[in-house]
Amino acid sequence: MERCGGARATGAWSERHPPQSVPARHADWSPLDSCLLQHQVPDSITHNNMADDERKRIEEAKRAKQADIDRKRAEVRKRLEETAKAKKAKKGFMTPERKKKLRLLLRKKAAEELKKEQERKAAERRRIIDERCGKPKNIDDANEDTIKRVLRDYHARISTLEDEKFDLEYAVKKKDFEISDLNAQVNDLRGKL
Repeated sequence: MERCGGARATGAWSERHPPQSVPARHADWSPLDSCLLQHQVPDSITHNNMADDERKRIEEAKRAKQADIDRKRAEVRKRLEETAKAKKAKKGFMTPERKKKLRLLLRKKAAEELKKEQERKAAERRRIIDERCGKPKNIDDANEDTIKRVLRDYHARISTLEDEKFDLEYAVKKKDFEISDLNAQVNDLRGKL
């Protein structure tokens, strides 16, 4: 048996297909090409190799096409994300963390305002009490004349306040009577119409 590419051709296939005339070896041919020409390999085997090569090329083309599609999708996705971020930045987008911080700040501000309002009301109440009742007099280390004078002042003030109270009560009763009289007149007029 002859050698092909340095290997001895053995086996049933080489015995059934004896070597035929082989053209002169071409410079680009590989030892396998020479061997194939010597042994006249059936076309089905070379077609299978061609089909495998064709399949590999097709698969590589598909992979390249898919990689290109994936790359384009990634570019588009990146562009869309950038535009979305730009829109959010323009709108003053509030993240949940920012909303939470804002709520906390608003609560603190409201608590401070409530405290100030309570202090203001307490000061107003104290001022009104001082205005109506007068400032308390210090009688702990006072002598008898001073205490009598303070008591006379308080008695005069109480008398004045009682007079004002009586006058105000009379005015309220008078207004209530006028209101009930006017209501009666309105009801009479309604009955006539």
